[in-house]
Amino acid sequence: MSSYESFLDLFGNVVERNLMIATLVYLKVDGVIVSKENIIQTFFEVMDNLSIENKVSILRMHPILGDKVPASALDSTNEQSYLGVKNVSQETLDYLNDLNQKYLNKFKFPFVICVKKKSFDEVLIEIAERCTKLYEEEVSLGVEEVKKICEIRILDTFEKKEDIIRQL
Repeated sequence: MSSYESFLDLFGNVVERNLMIATLVYLKVDGVIVSKENIIQTFFEVMDNLSIENKVSILRMHPILGDKVPASALDSTNEQSYLGVKNVSQETLDYLNDLNQKYLNKFKFPFVICVKKKSFDEVLIEIAERCTKLYEEEVSLGVEEVKKICEIRILDTFEKKEDIIRQL
């Protein structure tokens, strides 16, 4: 397996189902992993320099919070389990679904939040607040949440696969 393929195996999903971002990072670091901080910073720089259309495409790759998550989004399934969606009442879940629909209707991409850093109640408050934002502001907020998710996934990859990373 090539260095490029190994890099994609390790980091191809740190931005939800988005090999393009991982490829751009690989090219920017010339295939050399200096440190986890360097990789995190490079992912952030690549995302910051995208057009608004490409930022929206990143947001559209995320599953709808509380919905059944596709098999290709296993990382999101694991992350959403931290939120405890399965442990809330049907009434609360209906409220979340209503907020998700309102958000999706307004912005045409799903609400993205780093659930590992929030309680379920905090998520409900935040989605309601973010439904009031302007489009460009919400794209920016969504990408900032993607960065938080990305950082957690990169740190997790370094922790679990350090031996493989050293071989690149």
